[in-house]
Amino acid sequence: MRGTNIVTRFLCFFLGSLSLLAASCMSDDESEEPESYCYIKSVKLGSLKRTIHTKDSLGNDSVYYTSYSGTYFPMTIDQHKLTIENRDSLLYESKVTSVLVTISFDGDGMGWRSAVDTTEAWTTYNSTDSLDLTHPLQLKVVAADQIHSRIYTLKLNIHQQQGDSLYWHHTDTTEHRLGFFNEMRATTLGNTVMVLGKNSAQVVQMAHREATGSWTIVDTNLPSSTIVESLLEYRDTLYVSTSDGMLFLSSDGTSWTQLGSTFLGQRLVAVTDKGYYTLANGQVFASTDAIEWNVEKLDTGTEWLPDSRLCSRFYQQDNGNYRILMCGARSSSPEEECVVWSKMWFDSQDEAEAEWVYFTLTSDNRYPCPSLECLTLLPYDGYTYAIGGAGKNHQALDNIYISKDHGITWKADPELHLPFELKGVRGPLTATVDENDVIWLIANGQIWRGRLNRLGFARN
Repeated sequence: MRGTNIVTRFLCFFLGSLSLLAASCMSDDESEEPESYCYIKSVKLGSLKRTIHTKDSLGNDSVYYTSYSGTYFPMTIDQHKLTIENRDSLLYESKVTSVLVTISFDGDGMGWRSAVDTTEAWTTYNSTDSLDLTHPLQLKVVAADQIHSRIYTLKLNIHQQQGDSLYWHHTDTTEHRLGFFNEMRATTLGNTVMVLGKNSAQVVQMAHREATGSWTIVDTNLPSSTIVESLLEYRDTLYVSTSDGMLFLSSDGTSWTQLGSTFLGQRLVAVTDKGYYTLANGQVFASTDAIEWNVEKLDTGTEWLPDSRLCSRFYQQDNGNYRILMCGARSSSPEEECVVWSKMWFDSQDEAEAEWVYFTLTSDNRYPCPSLECLTLLPYDGYTYAIGGAGKNHQALDNIYISKDHGITWKADPELHLPFELKGVRGPLTATVDENDVIWLIANGQIWRGRLNRLGFARN
């Protein structure tokens, strides 16, 4: 009996809610009859068109058109304020002069007119007719009794900046001292952008970008044998290795302390919560304390391990798995493509038991990672970006290569472009991403900043 009473109370509440909704279409002295119901239940946008601005291979402006489904942008109905709008703004330069809109309503009929000029006559709504949504519209739902009605205001929110474009800003001043580095690698430590570099005298220096926007460059206590490109940041600590087998760590990028013991030939690959990974003597090694090292399991022969132009990143995937991605070149057999390795494990899995997998280059994979000078992997927008200097059949900074499958394929993005002014630049270059999703690109002492606009948009 108790369960029956609960169901009864729920039904009474539900029916009462419907009665209140219907009553909003009626005067106080009228009965709550179904013939008086009039309200909009749902609104769905059809296909939307947009304009894309890009540049061709010569740097000239180019325009093309594309379309996307409006169902990705749900319309929210406020039954009290009688408003209908999308909380997530439509893509930049969406064309809304002719849009099919599917509107579900309860009532005898519905009409629309401009909300800007309410003296216009009402036009009967037809789901097969396109609507001009450049400006807000009024939607009038008429009840079955032809007496009662409700008027909603429908409007579309559209981004006023291009969210899927990467806009670059050249800083006002050129930091010439960064241009003196023969080797360099950038990273971030907290909210500070940092560049570790070597000059022609093999002096190792660290450049800090201060909150004021200026750069401070200081000598470090690192030896001249430091492999600058091995610089890594993990959990607010910097790590780097040397060509004579030492690992160093630092909390500020200036004062460095040797980690563990010297292991000849090792080159730092990754740091995780469980320990350290290095390449040494044609093998991959792992250690929990940087003192005792164990050979890692590989699914392919060691002849395919990289030994130059090495870059890597450690991250957690959206599904919770952990992964180390390692890219590089084979100096003994230079090719146009990088060799790419990956180690992946589950949260509940013993990290030491996971093996390294080589992504074999096959005729089916038409999008390998190109072997580029100063190759850099960037975590960005949920994917891995690769940029770099010159390579076989590649100019420096010719494209942004994106891998959306954790390193298997790398496609040059047709919409996202690097600064055209830097295309073909000579000398070392480096890049990093700060906590605000801004990419910092440094080449020849020039400093550029870029960000996908939508990563800076605040959600409504």
